[in-house]
Amino acid sequence: MNTHADKTQENKRQTFANTTSQKQSGGESTLQFLDNRPETVAQRKLQEMANNSPQVKQFKILQNMFNNIKKTDPIQRQLTYEGEMAYLKPENVEDTNPRMYVKLANMLKTETAENVQIVNSSSDGAASYSPESKKIKIRKCDPTDRTTVAHQIASLTHEMTHARDHLILRTVDTDLAADLGKDKNTGTTNDDHIIMLYKTELKAWKNEAVQALFSLQKSGVVNAFDRQLIDSFLGGIEDIKTSSTNKVRVRIMNYRTEFGIGKTTSTLIRLIEENTDLGKWIEQVKLVAKNTGYNT
Repeated sequence: MNTHADKTQENKRQTFANTTSQKQSGGESTLQFLDNRPETVAQRKLQEMANNSPQVKQFKILQNMFNNIKKTDPIQRQLTYEGEMAYLKPENVEDTNPRMYVKLANMLKTETAENVQIVNSSSDGAASYSPESKKIKIRKCDPTDRTTVAHQIASLTHEMTHARDHLILRTVDTDLAADLGKDKNTGTTNDDHIIMLYKTELKAWKNEAVQALFSLQKSGVVNAFDRQLIDSFLGGIEDIKTSSTNKVRVRIMNYRTEFGIGKTTSTLIRLIEENTDLGKWIEQVKLVAKNTGYNT
């Protein structure tokens, strides 16, 4: 009798398994067995309460919003070169050893939704970045003049630093230049705004100097302007603070003319004394100069 009972119980279990299997595999059977054991009922009620909790409902709403954004509003990230400026694309300037340039270009491609453009400038002046248009302007040169191309890569590295500070780090105000000029007649321009401008310029000049060193290591030649910039960083903090021939200091002092800043000298000294980043940037330039075999 035990044997018969065991077989009967086994047949029941097999029937339940087959019915469940048919249901899960898409069979047409509608036969279902509901587990009404007390512990299962209690667990089911707890699950229903959890599914209906405000937190779960809010999560589902946010998840749906995220899914809809991914489907309907893909982010377009790109760094584009206007027609005749294609000679400055990273793949076309590998002979300039564009390590810092490529690093910043990749950041602009992957870390911002804005479309930054490299365009030809009608001016013979220095390269420039416009926060309003998201364009970096630089005068087209002869692509076969590789020394000038290397200098342009260093200059673009400078302007890409500004673009990164503006679009990714958000440390540069779009209206910063206008704000700096508001009180030029009285000389009471906000010191914090001046410091902000100086910091982003110093960082950009540091990156420009580093890229120029990489290009020099590869080609053996460097633009005279870039060499002066490198030497000015290698002069150290005291030289930037006191030397009238230090090009980093001269560049900063030129903002007195460009923006009419009345407190350039005192603010510059404050920047040098308080800005711990400047010391790190100088050391970075020194390290790259050492590794690339640069001789002053």
